[in-house]
Amino acid sequence: MQIGPDSFYKCPDCGKILRNRSLLSGNTTGSAFFSNGSRRTLLLPGNEMKKEISARLAEKIEQDATLAKNALEFYKKMAANCHAEAQYLLGNLYLSERFYNLSEAVRWFEYAAFQGHKGAIAEIQSLGEEEDGRYDAWV
Repeated sequence: MQIGPDSFYKCPDCGKILRNRSLLSGNTTGSAFFSNGSRRTLLLPGNEMKKEISARLAEKIEQDATLAKNALEFYKKMAANCHAEAQYLLGNLYLSERFYNLSEAVRWFEYAAFQGHKGAIAEIQSLGEEEDGRYDAWV
């Protein structure tokens, strides 16, 4: 694995300087590469795996109130420390039936998007299509 250049961001909420690490290369042993440019990699996390894990967690959260409360508290703590993935997942929790709060969801998606989280940017774009265009600036 070869480490790539770091990029730095300033959190708009707390002002903390955040480091985003990147990889120039990684272990792709056992990977499947497809003609559309996508890949399925066993040793590097990919979007497909993250989506599957998020979908499973969302399903369990809808079924179990205690798990839902614990997940919400955990993601709040991580998101408050400017963790982009936790901010994104917290935004998704606020879009779920159990915790629905659109303004909180957008708030956490914006924090994650500011750090370059692609899933959060996509959520904001889709909200822009559903709402009055307020979030079109992220497109």
